[in-house]
Amino acid sequence: YQCVRCHPGCVECSGGGHQECTVCAAGQMLSGGTIGSCKSADGAVDGSNAAFGQLLVTADKFVGLAADGKLDTGYELNNVGLRNATAPPSPPAEVEDTNTPTGQEMLITLEGEAGWSGSYSLGFNGEFTTELDVQDSAALILSALEALDTVGSIVVSRNDTTDTAFSVLVAFTNEGDPLNQGLLPAIELNTTGVDKLLSGTVEISVPGAPPPNYTYAEQSVRLSGESDDLDALVGGFSLCFESECTAEVSASSSATEMRTALSDLNTIGAIEVFRTDANAVRAWSVRFYADGSPPHIGPQSLITIGNSTLAEPQALRRRLFSSDSLSVNNDADGTSPFDDDTTEVVVDTNSTTEETELDFVPVVHVCGNGERSTAEACDDNNTLGGDGCSSLCAVELGWACTSENSFGDIGALDTCSPVCGDGKKVPLVEGCDDNNTISGDGCSSSCEVEAGYVCTGGSLSAPSSCATVCGDGL
Repeated sequence: YQCVRCHPGCVECSGGGHQECTVCAAGQMLSGGTIGSCKSADGAVDGSNAAFGQLLVTADKFVGLAADGKLDTGYELNNVGLRNATAPPSPPAEVEDTNTPTGQEMLITLEGEAGWSGSYSLGFNGEFTTELDVQDSAALILSALEALDTVGSIVVSRNDTTDTAFSVLVAFTNEGDPLNQGLLPAIELNTTGVDKLLSGTVEISVPGAPPPNYTYAEQSVRLSGESDDLDALVGGFSLCFESECTAEVSASSSATEMRTALSDLNTIGAIEVFRTDANAVRAWSVRFYADGSPPHIGPQSLITIGNSTLAEPQALRRRLFSSDSLSVNNDADGTSPFDDDTTEVVVDTNSTTEETELDFVPVVHVCGNGERSTAEACDDNNTLGGDGCSSLCAVELGWACTSENSFGDIGALDTCSPVCGDGKKVPLVEGCDDNNTISGDGCSSSCEVEAGYVCTGGSLSAPSSCATVCGDGL
């Protein structure tokens, strides 16, 4: 064979538009034994990915079209060149990722004197359960905790160590709404209703954590002022994230109310909000999760303050609250295993990569040869009019022409057919065309006159008119 340009990594190849490599460059070997494409000597296919392989296939087609006078781009070309492709580097080794967070576990312990009694309550992230009797089972404790809007899915077990002491293990499953993932605040224990209590403690036995190789992005909305003063504020403020803003929220909003407002935005997926009041600052910490839609993976856009109408009552008038007291902090950038992938494609316009000038035959547009070119609207392999594609290779009125090959519609044979229902009756082909494709009105969905009807008129400029035939027995 006469050789044409070979694949990168190939030294000698057979000719034609679908050449096969016969001799590979150093460090390469034939994938087919004696003929085929080249691959690295360690067995990996040259290019290391399917996209690069497809690029080589496209290059082969390009070379063949140029040599055969069929590289029809729609522009006048004088010559054509091809730059040698360089295979992309092998992707970095995959980072092991179980994608499973560690669920937090907390141990609640109560101990009393003989004859103790009464009730206690449990709080999490600003919300408290109904009163629980010291004798209540694990099932009742579970039901009370899951009734809180701040608690998602949990598992509860109770262990009675003595007649006057027991412990309750609360394990978060990282499911539900909210997800309760990562390190969580400790459960609060209110024992004011327990008589003869000796002690009551809460211990984080297993701290919650994100999946391996991940951290959560966290931001906090902060409002400066003493709690009582902040609770007295009137008006509210909105929060914005990636061009969408919440409805107005108040300065006394709970963690759940703030989470609900933010979650209503289309730009926010799964989040959790924790509220704290300390050191004359009220903070709503927003934790972004990857589990929702959209997923929040890696660093996130900063939440911004939208409109604020916060004001403090004073005598009979309101004084606007200082805007300096309301701010948003970026507390933690989220990270993921993907952040370490620094592979990027660099286009070097000054590259000295070898270029090859291809054998190029200019395209000749021939109407009626059965190969549509960019200068033709159709080509049905003849130059006869009245069949949908005219003698000048234009689509005729009332017709539609389609063609398709591996390169699209250019270079392919057109098939033309009348357009039924367009209100243009093609003579000798359509029996009628009443400008719709609904059967039962005299002209069927395939533009044929239906039994019991007669259709009159109809041309390339006017639709048919159909009516029932009286006296025909139908």
